[in-house]
Amino acid sequence: MIANRMYNEMFQFHNYGMASAIAVILFLAIVPFIVLNVRRFRAQEAVR
Repeated sequence: MIANRMYNEMFQFHNYGMASAIAVILFLAIVPFIVLNVRRFRAQEAVR
């Protein structure tokens, strides 16, 4: 998995730049799902 690759790059290979780049890519991949869930949650709360 990508998170395991990030961990290995950081702690086994001491390649901090690559680990940081992977972390940023993971963050950017997850942000749209977070935004979608927050919008759905707010819409459900507005109905209540």
